[in-house]
Amino acid sequence: MNKFLLLIFGGLCIIVLAFSYKNWVSKGIAAEHNGRKIIAKIEQKEVEHKAAEIKKLIPDKNKKSPIVDFLRYRALSNNKVNLSIIGSNLVIESSTNFTFKGWESQLKSKLKSEYDELDNLEVKHYGFKSYSTSDFINSKKIDVVVKDNPDVIFIENFIINNYRQSISID
Repeated sequence: MNKFLLLIFGGLCIIVLAFSYKNWVSKGIAAEHNGRKIIAKIEQKEVEHKAAEIKKLIPDKNKKSPIVDFLRYRALSNNKVNLSIIGSNLVIESSTNFTFKGWESQLKSKLKSEYDELDNLEVKHYGFKSYSTSDFINSKKIDVVVKDNPDVIFIENFIINNYRQSISID
């Protein structure tokens, strides 16, 4: 009789465990399904937000917007921004013993810290030694920069070299 009761009790335990496992699995599947729905909603909201941000920053509609809005627009629409700086070789980052942050790294770090969209910002600097403004224009060095197809080009005036060569501002 004890063996019979033990057998019935063991069978009931197995049945309870089987139903519990089945219930646990179905709840896990439902939770996973709900999680996927929530993730899809979040991704949809991000896409809508990005589209609204792009629409707000379109350069043709915002002619007087700051240059950073154009950079943000390019980053959101192309996932990449290319920026070039042209100037004397003084603004190129130095590789000497002391720490010197040139325009390139200062501009890049400031823009990346202020705007999340500009994570893929690429800044290239072209330094030209001993060029005056007129020398630079006449030598067509700008063609080297234009070949890289940057989104924005910043030009540092060659005023120091103009001064050294006694070239007037006119």
